[in-house]
Amino acid sequence: MSNKVNIGLASIKIGEIASDGGMGTSLEQIGVTNQGSCKINFEDAEKKEFFVEEYDDPFHVEYTQGKINIQYQIANPDIDTIVKVFGGSKSGSGPSEVYKAPNQSVTIERSMEITPKKGLGFKFPRVSITAKFTPDIGKENLLMLDITASVLRPTKDGEPRFSMFKVA
Repeated sequence: MSNKVNIGLASIKIGEIASDGGMGTSLEQIGVTNQGSCKINFEDAEKKEFFVEEYDDPFHVEYTQGKINIQYQIANPDIDTIVKVFGGSKSGSGPSEVYKAPNQSVTIERSMEITPKKGLGFKFPRVSITAKFTPDIGKENLLMLDITASVLRPTKDGEPRFSMFKVA
């Protein structure tokens, strides 16, 4: 039996959702991930029990899928990365580059792929991305972005909310 493990993080890529509502095919890595910061949270399913007067045990149970959220930190982002996760715009180039934040909330929906160094990776056809700067600034801290991606139902019929693939 071969020793197979899931370990490490090779990349987190995002890109436009496919025009048919499925998994995007043109994904790019934006920035580098702060070590140990990537988490994929699969919440427990919600359970609704139905009771009838005649029995103490549930008569029927319905389950609703739990939410999936991805959290990670982008270390030392550049202005292009900030625009991709916050919205807003960039003007100028080189040393005169300026980021201009949007004046109101921006919805950013993308496809996302998480590839480990070894093992099984994840593809999420549709996620809603929010970002914020970490509060730590100083000599011992890099500028960081906290990224949260909430997995949404794909708009393409029959498309799963996530799939997995093998990494050699």
